[in-house]
Amino acid sequence: VWDGASESIYSLASAHAGDRAGKDDMVALSSSLLFAWSLSGFVVPGIVTGLSAIYGTQAFIYVAIVIAAAYCLFVLWRVVVVRPVPATETGSFAPMTAQAPLPVDLAFAPEGQRGREEL
Repeated sequence: VWDGASESIYSLASAHAGDRAGKDDMVALSSSLLFAWSLSGFVVPGIVTGLSAIYGTQAFIYVAIVIAAAYCLFVLWRVVVVRPVPATETGSFAPMTAQAPLPVDLAFAPEGQRGREEL
C-alpha cells in the first residue's frame, strides 16, 4: 500500500505538469522533475536517519505523516486555485501492457510489411 501510494505521485505529477507545459519545455520539465524526485529520495532518508538517532525509530512515521500532510495541502491548494486544462489541449493516453513483444515478432515482419530490399 505504501509503495503504491508513494510511487504513483511521480507519474501523476509528470502527467499534471506535462498537460500545462509547452512542447519546447518538455525535456527541461522531465529532467527537472526526475532530478527533484531523485534528490528527495536521497535527502529525506538521510534526514530520517539523523532524526532516528535522536528520537528513535518512530521518527520515520512522523516524517512520513508530515510529508503526506504537506503534499495533501499542496494538492488541495492546486485543486482550488488552478483551473483544469481543457480536454482538447491535453495529450491522449492509451494504457498498454508492460509486456514486450516476442523477439520473433520483431525479427520477422509479416509478408505484407517487408521492404523492397528483401524482395
